[in-house]
Amino acid sequence: MLHGSGLTIDRAEIAVGATVYQAQASLRKAAGATREAEELLLVALEPIPVGAAQIRIAYSAPLESSLRGLYRVAVGADRYVFTQFEPSDARRMLPCFDDPAYKVPFDIVVSVPLATSS
Repeated sequence: MLHGSGLTIDRAEIAVGATVYQAQASLRKAAGATREAEELLLVALEPIPVGAAQIRIAYSAPLESSLRGLYRVAVGADRYVFTQFEPSDARRMLPCFDDPAYKVPFDIVVSVPLATSS
């Protein structure tokens, strides 16, 4: 179980060495939750052997218009992308373990088309 909210999961797999196991991914509400689904459940389609493994998830996430997750801001003709990652907001940008016990630094790379002058 990871965290994710509003994500579109295209593919999930678990790699153990050179062997790749397919997994089924689904979003669900946490126990007792009254809001949207924020848990990302991965279920391997076959048993995974004990040992080190790598989780691989192909996904997309919307660029939010509210101040949650990764959101866009327009100032005149300029466009910006921001995040504050307030509690529970990282899960709106990427599948993760969005819990203070698992916080780790990471890098983000953003690719955008080259602006053309008209």
